[in-house]
Amino acid sequence: MTTSLLAIALYASVGPVGKIEWVKDYNSAVVIAKHAKKLVMIDFEADWCTWCKRLDSDTFSNEKVIRLSRQVVSLKADVERQGKSLAKKYGVEGLPRILFLNSTGDVWGSISGYLPPSVFAMQMSRIVDGYGCYPELAILLTSNPRNGEANARMSSINAQRNRLNLSEANLALAEKANYSGRYLASGYNALGEAYQAEKKLDLAIAKFIKGKATSVTVEEKAYALVSLAFCYQITKDNVKAKRACNELINLSGAMPEFVTMARDILTKSGK
Repeated sequence: MTTSLLAIALYASVGPVGKIEWVKDYNSAVVIAKHAKKLVMIDFEADWCTWCKRLDSDTFSNEKVIRLSRQVVSLKADVERQGKSLAKKYGVEGLPRILFLNSTGDVWGSISGYLPPSVFAMQMSRIVDGYGCYPELAILLTSNPRNGEANARMSSINAQRNRLNLSEANLALAEKANYSGRYLASGYNALGEAYQAEKKLDLAIAKFIKGKATSVTVEEKAYALVSLAFCYQITKDNVKAKRACNELINLSGAMPEFVTMARDILTKSGK
């Protein structure tokens, strides 16, 4: 059996439900991903990174995240050791940083910094689902470029892939088609997150406001509110940060992790 086939066989055969199975090296991960038609999830870390350790202990040990990990090929990359060249190639700076790549090395999504389990799972699901539905959406938009729902869904994918102009165009077409379903807020929130990662906070805030306004689920509304609170905190607009936090805390059905984040921001902003 060749090394490539051995890697695939081993990855397919392991898998106690209680933990994420991390592949040993990038080349093996690519082989497995290509064979299984999955994304590679790379967790960039370092020995000195406290938040990386917390991500391991809190988030990567979570049952929901572990289940989701079965839909990707998981790889840890130490930025000062075996993952140094990968980190340089993809411009990884702050840690923790998680990238989702296809088997040819294209980025399909990223998660920056520590996130608690439910929030991480929400982000990861969007990326994995977007990768899975992309071929069907691309075909649908070729035949019907003005399809509102398809444009809203594609806007999230393009935002996650950092194709921000395309994401903006998708959202404009979705609204022009009078689409008002659940994918619209997801698109605005994903684009807001992309702008936030680029430190374009005015643009990020504008998108999160739209995400909040168009939300039809508590999950998306809570995500928009906590994101707004973070942006306002960074821009030192404590009045608006507190307003977003209090709205989130009083939002019925909001995920506990989001509420905890809001309370933390309130504490730091001074109640």
